[in-house]
Amino acid sequence: MKLRLRGNSIRIRLMQKEVEDLMNAHSIDETVELASGSFCYKLVISDSFNAIFEVGHLVVSIPADVAEAWNSTDEVCIDHFLDLRGDKQLRILVEKDLKCNEIRPHEDDSDAFTYPNKSC
Repeated sequence: MKLRLRGNSIRIRLMQKEVEDLMNAHSIDETVELASGSFCYKLVISDSFNAIFEVGHLVVSIPADVAEAWNSTDEVCIDHFLDLRGDKQLRILVEKDLKCNEIRPHEDDSDAFTYPNKSC
């Protein structure tokens, strides 16, 4: 699972096995080990979109019906704007990780999705 934070957006990309694990267990997580501790991030299937951060843990939630529809089609991404306080929004993107067009020596994309005709 890949995590990208940019501005007020969270983008999570999943390989095929990770999508399968998410759909079966209703959650998937990763831990990044740092010099001063660790940072964990988790994607869960629940009843609504949400994103919370507490004590080194980022938890992003997506609704079950949205996850099921995304999993059962060739749609590449789930794209949602979560309303926050003060007229702010957080963009949540959950994407199927696609095979790269060029070889990257330190990345294995053998479990990535084949590039469809659609994108986000």
